[in-house]
Amino acid sequence: MSGTWSVVNTSGAVVKGGYGHSSVYDEQTGVILVHGGYHSMSAATYLLTDALYEFNPNMSAWYVSVCHYLSLCLSACLSVIVRSCVFC
Repeated sequence: MSGTWSVVNTSGAVVKGGYGHSSVYDEQTGVILVHGGYHSMSAATYLLTDALYEFNPNMSAWYVSVCHYLSLCLSACLSVIVRSCVFC
């Protein structure tokens, strides 16, 4: 690992540029999950999305994620909400 950013060539699903998304690294599968945010539709137009993508850094490949991650995401969100409410 060099500790620097670099541009890599990727394959797989076409992922539009965007911002405001959430991402997490899944140590068990080695993929990075990217959820939601705003996707660019044109130079001046963005659309809010609930798409869930996964990036496999070992293969430099993007995939449209399947629903088996949905329960992971929902349980993680619920865990954060419950912990937050304890401190309310």
